Amino acid sequence: MMLYELLTGSKPHEGDTPIQAAYKHVHEDVPAPSLRASGVPSYVDALVARATARDRSQRPADASVLLHHLHRVSQALSSGVSDDEDLTQDLTPLLAAIPAPAAGSAPVEEHRVGDTSPEVWEPEELAGLADPDGDPSAEPGAGPSTAAAAAGPTRPARPASRPAPRPAGRRRWRGPVVLLLALLLASGVGLGAWWFGWARYETVPTVLGQSRASAVQELEEAGFEVDLADGVYSESVDKFHVVSSTPAPGERVLPGETVTLVLSLGVEKYPVPGLEGLTTDAARAALAEVQLELGRVKEKFSEKVESGLVIRHDPAEGKQLRPGSVVDVVVSKGRRPLNVGDWVGKDADRAQQTLERKGLVVDRSQEQYDNTVPEGFVIAQNPQGGTLFRGETVTLVVSLGPDLVTVPSVRAQGVESARQELEALGFVVETREASGYLGLGYVFSQDPSAGERIPRGSTITLTLI
Repeated sequence: MMLYELLTGSKPHEGDTPIQAAYKHVHEDVPAPSLRASGVPSYVDALVARATARDRSQRPADASVLLHHLHRVSQALSSGVSDDEDLTQDLTPLLAAIPAPAAGSAPVEEHRVGDTSPEVWEPEELAGLADPDGDPSAEPGAGPSTAAAAAGPTRPARPASRPAPRPAGRRRWRGPVVLLLALLLASGVGLGAWWFGWARYETVPTVLGQSRASAVQELEEAGFEVDLADGVYSESVDKFHVVSSTPAPGERVLPGETVTLVLSLGVEKYPVPGLEGLTTDAARAALAEVQLELGRVKEKFSEKVESGLVIRHDPAEGKQLRPGSVVDVVVSKGRRPLNVGDWVGKDADRAQQTLERKGLVVDRSQEQYDNTVPEGFVIAQNPQGGTLFRGETVTLVVSLGPDLVTVPSVRAQGVESARQELEALGFVVETREASGYLGLGYVFSQDPSAGERIPRGSTITLTLI
C-alpha cells in the first residue's frame, strides 16, 4: 500500500465511510499505479499487484522473497528498461479461479472478474454493513432512486435462480467478525513483514579507518562476529587500520553474523636485498623477487672481487623501496693490469718510485759492477716489460759502476812474474821493449803507474829491458 501511495500520491481504496473503504480493501484488488501515474512500467504494476494480492498464496512467501523482487525491479529501473515482458510475467499474480455459474443461478457480478481472491462475503451482506438501515437484499450502492424504481412494475421473479433467504441474525454478526478477522490478519502480515524484512536485522557499523582493536571492539559490542582476511597494501590507510569490511558498513544483517575485516599493511615497500658477490643475472632475479628492477650497471676494476660479480649497489641493502624502483650496481672488471715499462739503463731510484706508486713491489737486492752502466742505474729487470697486477714484484739489477782495482808496482820484476800478478787482479797485460833493449827480460816501467785505481779488465802495458 505504501509503495502505491509513493508512486501515485493517493490511497488505493477510498470511500465515503470507513466501512466502504474496508469493503474495497477486502473485495477489490489494488489498481495498477500506471492508471493514475503515467510513466510507471508494467513490471512495477505487477510488483504492486503481487505484493497486495488478496489471496495470500499469490503474495511473496516472506520478506526475503519480496526483497528479491524489489532488487529485480530496481535493477531494471537503474538500467532504464521501460518494459520487460519476462519480468512482468514473473511478478504478475495468477488470477483466482472463477467458477462458472450453475444452470439457473444468478450471473457472476461483473466487478468480480479478475479478482485475485474469491469473495468471502456476499455482496448483499456487505451492502447491509455499508448501509445498516437499508434493505440488505438491495444491490450494493442502491440509493433512494433505486428503491423508488423498485416500487414500480417488476417482472415476475424466478424462484429457481434466487437463493433461500438467510436468517437476519446471522447477517448481523457474521460481517463484523469476518471484517475483524481480516483486519487482524492484515496486521499480522504487516507485523511479520516488518519483523522479517527489517526489525530483526542490525546495521553493520562503520569501522573503516579505525585501528584493529577499536574496530573489533565496536563490532563485537554490536553483536557481530569478527574475522580478519589477508591484509592489503594501502597508500591512504595507516598500517593495521581497517581498509574494508564485508558486509559493507550500513548493510543490515542478522545479529551474530560474521563481519570480515581487511587491514592495511601500510604503503607497499620492499627491502633491497644484498647483491654483493652476485652476477648481473642473479642480481636481476633477486630484485625481481621483491618487485624491484635492475638499473644502471657500471663496471670497475677491483683487486678483491672476481670479474663479473657485483662490488656494491645503490640504494644499499635493507633500504625500503616501492615496487618498480630501480637499484644501480657496480660490477667488477677484475684486477687492473699495471704497465711495468722498460727501466734498463735508467735511474733505479726513479724506477722504484714509479713502480711502487702503481702498487708493484720492487726488489733491488741484486747489484753488480758494470763498466758500461753508471752506478745507480738499472743493468737488467725482470719481467722485462708487459703488465703485472697490484702487489706483484719487479726485480731490478742495479749497477755499482766500474769495478776499480789499485794497480800494483811490478818494476824490476821478471816479465812472467809481473804478468801473473797483474792478470790475477783482472788486468790485461801487454809488453813492449824499451829502446836500447838488453834482452834481460825485466820490467823497466809500467803504464798506468803503480797506485792508480782503474777498472778491472783494463790493460796495463809493461816496458822491458
